[in-house]
Amino acid sequence: MKNFNRWCVFALIALLFSGCTKDDEPDYADLIQGQWVNTLINGQTVLTDATFVMEFKSDHTELYATGFQWDENNKSWEENSRYTYSIKENLITINGTDVLDDSYHMVFKILSLSQEVLTYSIPEFTLNGEEIADTQTYSCVRVENENHTEFPGVWYGHCITEGSAD
Repeated sequence: MKNFNRWCVFALIALLFSGCTKDDEPDYADLIQGQWVNTLINGQTVLTDATFVMEFKSDHTELYATGFQWDENNKSWEENSRYTYSIKENLITINGTDVLDDSYHMVFKILSLSQEVLTYSIPEFTLNGEEIADTQTYSCVRVENENHTEFPGVWYGHCITEGSAD
């Protein structure tokens, strides 16, 4: 009976230790996939014309889209899917070139990630080999519905920003 009790104690201890693994961390590689729209920078709301969209695809390519203002009269929406990404623990490493053939290397540190919200900082950012400091915190929400096909055409809105020509 004493041996049986010892084996039970050992089995219980083994069971307790096997329950304490790193599996409690979320699977960022699966959770990150999808489209994300930037909504906050340092907790402050981002204006529509200053936002960006990222899409992390299952083939480890990333699409990045943002508004560009070439000059006072020329604004456009630019999309680029010439980026690749990899994930190790809570770091997303992104490499590629943009529509102007500028070379980027970025490391995003995931601060929190759920089905709805991604919050991250950028501890490493280089543009054409030049390091650029970025101390901001970005929050993005997951895009759940694809509505762009329901709104064909060019849309003009009324800007409420003081001093804007739009």
